[in-house]
Amino acid sequence: MAGTSSPLVLPPDHSALTPSPRRHNENPQSLDPTPLPSQDDPCEIPTLATEYRVVDRSPTGTSTNDGFDEHIDMCDVEADNSHGQSEGINPSIQAAIDRATKNFRSACWKEFEPIIEDGVVVQGRCKHCDILMAAKRGAGTSSLLTHLRRCKKRSRALRIVQDLSSTLRSPCGTSLKDWSYDPDVSRSLLMRMISLHEIPFLFTEYDGFRSFVASLNPLFKVPCRTTVRNGCIKAFHEKKVALKETLKNAGCRFSLTTDMWTSNQTLGYIVVTCHFIDMDWRLQKRIIKFIDVKTPHTGNELLNNIQNCIQDWSIEDKLFAITLDNAAANGTMMDLLKHNLVDKKLIPAEGKLLHHRCAGHVINLIVKDGLKVVESVVENIRESVKYIRSSQSRKQMFNEIIAAEGITCKKKPGLDITTRWNSTLLMLKTALKYKVAFEKLKSEDQKYTYAPSEEEWEKAEILCRLLKVFKDATDVISGTKYPTSNLYFHLMWKIKLALQQEYSGKIAEIVTVLEAMRSKFNKYWNKSYIVLCVPVVFDPRFKLKFIDFLFKESFPKKAKQRFERVESLVRQLFQSYSSQGKESNAAEQGAAQSAEQAVPSMKNDPWAVWDRQLSSDLQSQMTTELDRYLEENPIPRSQEFDILKWWMGNATKYPILACIARDLLAIPASSVAAESAFSTSERIISDFRSSLTPEAVEALICTQDWYRAEGKSTEFSMASINDFIMGEMVTELQ
Repeated sequence: MAGTSSPLVLPPDHSALTPSPRRHNENPQSLDPTPLPSQDDPCEIPTLATEYRVVDRSPTGTSTNDGFDEHIDMCDVEADNSHGQSEGINPSIQAAIDRATKNFRSACWKEFEPIIEDGVVVQGRCKHCDILMAAKRGAGTSSLLTHLRRCKKRSRALRIVQDLSSTLRSPCGTSLKDWSYDPDVSRSLLMRMISLHEIPFLFTEYDGFRSFVASLNPLFKVPCRTTVRNGCIKAFHEKKVALKETLKNAGCRFSLTTDMWTSNQTLGYIVVTCHFIDMDWRLQKRIIKFIDVKTPHTGNELLNNIQNCIQDWSIEDKLFAITLDNAAANGTMMDLLKHNLVDKKLIPAEGKLLHHRCAGHVINLIVKDGLKVVESVVENIRESVKYIRSSQSRKQMFNEIIAAEGITCKKKPGLDITTRWNSTLLMLKTALKYKVAFEKLKSEDQKYTYAPSEEEWEKAEILCRLLKVFKDATDVISGTKYPTSNLYFHLMWKIKLALQQEYSGKIAEIVTVLEAMRSKFNKYWNKSYIVLCVPVVFDPRFKLKFIDFLFKESFPKKAKQRFERVESLVRQLFQSYSSQGKESNAAEQGAAQSAEQAVPSMKNDPWAVWDRQLSSDLQSQMTTELDRYLEENPIPRSQEFDILKWWMGNATKYPILACIARDLLAIPASSVAAESAFSTSERIISDFRSSLTPEAVEALICTQDWYRAEGKSTEFSMASINDFIMGEMVTELQ
């Protein structure tokens, strides 16, 4: 308060206060009209519990609450009758309350705020309609009581409370006597709804919505669009602080995915998602950045944005890997970032596992290179689909043929998008089911000149089987609820075997497709095979023995060299974590320290050398955790094997390796998590919402992702994934 002469709005004797509006119907019986004895007016009126406020109206204009009334929920202030004071109220304010309201006995002061100047009550403000009434000492309170009887807002609120407490029933059929209304909670849930369901800010100003809310609770004041916008941004900052604390206490390293997108505002945005495995060994994903990027989008510009992001979230010293596509600017950025982190010694294994190429992007490039040389195989099928979809009469004729031939497939042939090979696969698969119908159409429609030949149908079947391998791999590595880094190698190996398969008949076009795909595959395999193998080593079903076996089978001449590179990186990674003190087995650490301290000096004991040798042996035994793990036989593969649960159960046995596995398994094999944010952003920054600022866009996209993460479980079944991995390696395409 600025001074003793400042006008204050203070509550009366708080020891007899009734609950605030947020709890006004916790006890329905207290809401029945009851007499309010008054020394000035014997009339009886019903009471309505209200919330008391302390308002600083200092003439200096200073305020501790930025110009807003400071609300004090008197339900949270328990009266201490023995001392006459309430906990939680400033002592100076408490003294002013006691002095000014010492002799107040009228019940009307439960619903009026006394305006106090120089310690004397001069006015009273109705808590329902904010009307000021004269209330000087000695003037009585009859005018205040009269106003309460006539106050329309008070009567309406009291009627609503009585109706709610007496008529509403819970789903189980009991009276909702414990129901409470908190406007702050309602406002918070409104902001959550706006962010979670991508609703425009203007929605709260729609007459229909306001009428609907008023029918539920007229006491709730629906905010305007500006208030909603500010509320969503405020919620974003509050949840960001909480998420920062979560990441700080996660006890692991983090992997990122990032991608770029251009909005209809012609602004370039970059999205960054953070992936980690929490203390309960559950895979987590959060969008931590969605910001506009200045042009040109060079490697240096991208580096500045990524560095600002990891510094803002305080994860620079906890970074493990980044997954992104193969754009040239991304390569430049990763080289610069790796050099920076290695110089600061903030990344394990000299950053050799920092850069991961998006598996989905690599698969897409391999398939596109193959399809470039096989356009003639699908051209007639594509034109046939166009033909039957070009007019209603042709559709009707085709449907009649389908019915006559007894084809029961419900999915009709659809046209593909030439830039998306998965849509081409879907078109071919569906068209093959209507092969008989297309052949029949050729004989009945003279204008239909695009009928594929028998050889073209055969090529389409082979192409479908080949593309299905890529489609299955893409579906698996696109998952975000289960680890994918340990699956990436298996998927690429199946693709490798599929591309090596020689087809009977030696169809020239198919051979050309295979050669183009092999060339692209080998390019990325040679760049990435070491990084792909490391997570497989930390899968207890395979380990290094599996890598050694496959390399000897497939690369007889280069098997030893390639295997040694993989093993060297695994040991270097283990050494990095060991030197950083990642081992969580405090007993072993304590034993080693005790043994080291117990070693006497050479000057006092001639056998101190022997004691030091024993200490060295103990240290060497502690550092063979990796060797013990690798020497044990791989565990049998099973349908429901969950690699996260296995490492959680063996974290005590392999503390350092568990830390490594926790960080490795969090690496996403693809950047699908980042790209999926663009689907949301396209709906948020639509043609009808193109005026949103980048700050509001980031707040909406991030909070939506965080709300969804809070509401969805990360539980999943590994059965379907293991079915794909455990299946026999492709030896022939049937």
